[in-house]
Amino acid sequence: FDSVHSSGHVAALRAVHMLVKAKYHEIVVSMLPTVFAFANSVWNATTEDCKVVEIQYHLVVLIFGILESYTKEVEQHNFVKGALENLIAMVESPTVSSNVISCIFRGLNGLLVSFSLSHAQRMLVRSCALQHLPSSLFPYALGLMLSCMYTGDESESKAATITNPSNVQMNNIERVKVLFVKLHSGFIVEAEVVSRIIPRLLVDFFSQEQVMSLLLGEFMRTPQQQRPELIAQVLFDVIEEYRGDAEKWEIVLHWICLCLKNFIQMEPYTYSIWAMSCLFISVSESRALRCLYREIASNSRELNEDVFLCAALEFYQKQQLTKESKEAFLAVFDSSHALSSRLLSLCTSK
Repeated sequence: FDSVHSSGHVAALRAVHMLVKAKYHEIVVSMLPTVFAFANSVWNATTEDCKVVEIQYHLVVLIFGILESYTKEVEQHNFVKGALENLIAMVESPTVSSNVISCIFRGLNGLLVSFSLSHAQRMLVRSCALQHLPSSLFPYALGLMLSCMYTGDESESKAATITNPSNVQMNNIERVKVLFVKLHSGFIVEAEVVSRIIPRLLVDFFSQEQVMSLLLGEFMRTPQQQRPELIAQVLFDVIEEYRGDAEKWEIVLHWICLCLKNFIQMEPYTYSIWAMSCLFISVSESRALRCLYREIASNSRELNEDVFLCAALEFYQKQQLTKESKEAFLAVFDSSHALSSRLLSLCTSK
C-alpha cells in the first residue's frame, strides 16, 4: 500500500481480498488498520483517471468483503458507519465511475442479505435506496429497497411495534406509493418492471383488505394519460393470487361491489366502462374471458361493448353475490346511457 504506483495498490488490494476469501483470519485482522487508512485516502478521490477508478473498484470490493466477513473486528475499529457514509457519498458523486457505483449497490445488497449491519446502519442504506429511486440509478435503488424490505431486522420490527404498531406498514405503504409514481411517470421500461414487482410486494407485505383498498384506490385515481393499463395489469395479477381461496375470493368480490359506484364516475364515460371491464374480467370464472384480459386492458381508449356486457353479466350472476350486492350493482348503472340500458335489460331478464 506504500507503493507510488497504482499497479502496486491494485495488486495489494487483490492480495488482501484473496486472503479474506481464503479466511486467513489472523493475517487479515492484523492488516485491517492499514487497509482502513488506505481506504480513507483513496475512495473520495475526485478524479476520473482510469487508474484511480480501478483502485476504487478493487477497494470497494475488498471493503465489502471485510464488512461481511469480519463484522466484530470492524466494529472494534469504529469503521462501519464511516465506511457506509463514504460509500454512499461515492454513489452521489458525479465523478465516480458507473462500474464502481454498480459494485457499491451490489455490496450493500450483500450486507443486507447477510445481516451484517446493525439497525442504525440499515437505516443509512434504506435512506440511500429511497433517495435514489427517482434518479437514473433507479434499477440499483429498486433492488436495494427490495432487499431492505425482505430482510427487515428483528430490532426494527420490535422498535416499531413498541412505539407504534402501524409504523412498519406505513413505511412499506410509502415505498409502494413511490413505485406507483414511477409506474405512472417513469420511463416505460422502468414502469413495466415496476408493474411486475408491485403485485408480489402487495401480497407479501399487506393484508388483503389493505391490498384491495390501496390498489382499487390507485386505479380510480389514475387518469387516462398515466398508463392505467399497467395498473390494470397489477390488479389482475394480484387478484389471481387470491383465486382458489374461497374466503379471500369473497373479500375480492366485496371490494369490487363496494367501489363500482366510484368507478362509474371516472371520466370520460368510455374510460369508466373500460375500467369496469377490467374489474369484471379479472374476477371472471371464464378462462376465455380472462385470456382476453391483456388485449382489453392494453388500450384504455378502446371499448369493446360486447366483452363488457358479457363480463358484467357474468359478474352479476355470481352465486357469491348477495341480493343486496346485486341491487347495488344495478343501481350503479344509469339507464339513460345506451350501453348501461342494455346491461340492465340483460340482468333483469334473467
